[in-house]
Parts: sequence; structure tokens; C-alpha cells
Amino acid sequence: MLALHLGEQAGRTTAAGWRGDRYRIWEEPDGRLVIAYLLATESERVAGAFAQSYAKALEKRHPALSGKGVPGPTGALVTWRDGARAFAVDKRGAEVLVLERMPAGVADGVRETIWRSRSGAAKP
Repeated sequence: MLALHLGEQAGRTTAAGWRGDRYRIWEEPDGRLVIAYLLATESERVAGAFAQSYAKALEKRHPALSGKGVPGPTGALVTWRDGARAFAVDKRGAEVLVLERMPAGVADGVRETIWRSRSGAAKP
């Protein structure tokens, strides 16, 4: 997926430290997909590079978000809003959590619930 939006070489380089993932996709009545994606990498450095690359790919896939990312206080979280929808790329330790098209009113709660569910996951 990264190669589609960042180019073949950048996609391969970014994915090199991938160690596994979990995702959930919901289809809403209007056909819109809501995605929660948690990725494990081999190191914090790789997770940081993946998070930056995924944020770029996210803005290419959703042009209305381009240049509108809001960094969180630690710099490990970037969020976007598109109307009633929220997007986020959040890095903690060697893991990256991505939310796409999440209803904005529940996005922060979903993000924190996923992180709390991770036993031994890094804290912000």
C-alpha cells in the first residue's frame, strides 16, 4: 500500500521493519470504510519512520487532509479532521496505530482503548 502512494523504493524501505499487524474494517451503510490498524515494528526508530511515511500516504489517499495534520504534544501523534471524520497516526514505542475515517466524536476514545488493551505497550 505504501508503494502505491510513496513509490516502490520508499514503500519497500518503510515496510522493511514490519513485524506484524492487526486491523479492523467496518463498512457503514453509505459504503464508507472505517479502519483501525495497529502495526508492530522491530524498533522505535522503524516505527517512527513508518508513522511519518504512513502520514504522507494518508494525505495522498485523502487529498482533503493534505497539509492539515495537527501534531500532538509529544510529536508521536498526528491527527486530521474531515468534517465528522477523524484520522490519526499514533506511534508508541515500536508500534503504530492508524485510524481512518473514524467518527470524530469517538476517535480519541477508540485510540486510547486500543492502546490500553496492549499489554506491555509503551506509554506516551
